[in-house]
Amino acid sequence: MDTSVFYRLTNGLLGPGRSLDVLPDGSGQLWMGTSDDSSGQRWRLVDHGGGKYALQTSYLGECFSLDVVNDGTNTTPCLAPTGGFSGQNWTLTPRPDGTCRLVNDFTGPDSSLGTDAGTDDPVLGPGDHSGQHWTLTRLGQVPGTVPIPDLAARPGLNIAEGPTDFARFARPRGVVKAIMIFVDFPDAHAGPASADAIGKHLLGQGQARQLFHDQSYGQLTLDVTVRSDVLPSRSRAIVAMALILPYSHDILGGLLPATGPSMASAGISRVVVLSHLT
Repeated sequence: MDTSVFYRLTNGLLGPGRSLDVLPDGSGQLWMGTSDDSSGQRWRLVDHGGGKYALQTSYLGECFSLDVVNDGTNTTPCLAPTGGFSGQNWTLTPRPDGTCRLVNDFTGPDSSLGTDAGTDDPVLGPGDHSGQHWTLTRLGQVPGTVPIPDLAARPGLNIAEGPTDFARFARPRGVVKAIMIFVDFPDAHAGPASADAIGKHLLGQGQARQLFHDQSYGQLTLDVTVRSDVLPSRSRAIVAMALILPYSHDILGGLLPATGPSMASAGISRVVVLSHLT
């Protein structure tokens, strides 16, 4: 069985015009609704191994699975919270005519899913009746199961698929030093807050450093220096170059003949340039 698609479930008693559905009242009860595009009629199979499956709907999602009400008679199918229950382990047994029987581990192989000939209600019971002969009709792909294409490495692009180019990007280990530079643009003058206060705010009062440390399992320490005395007022075009590139003496060193070499000797590897109004 294909676990990557949704199926419609109809049986030999009621025909293709009636489909196994879920009552839209939060009860988890099933009924045989008129076949349409309702999400409660879109069933997916989740492989439990050993030829057994959970059955779930697009309507209620993976949190609810086809099960049996444990009331002593054990004949009422329903959708119940997904768990490791025997009533949620279903076997689909093919029949010669292309239909299949649905039985579960809780009620055993002698009781299969069907519909009552008098009420049309879904029911579990013994026998080999037309209401127990189910046709599974493919409806479409389950979201999130579309195969992911192979990643193609494209050297030379700033954003490319494939392995990280550590010649371009900082390796997430050890101490990574960065400088956050604030600039008083001619058309975006500094506000009353200091560069140091804004820098601390943007870094979450230390939370950004902690996040990088935690997400790298303690292998990365981010060391950020906040400066507002490095760049004079410059055009946005020049500053934009610094925004999109790691620190390079060829770029910032040319802009900052006095301070550029000191950045390199200090181990600065990343530069962020911001308006003082940020």
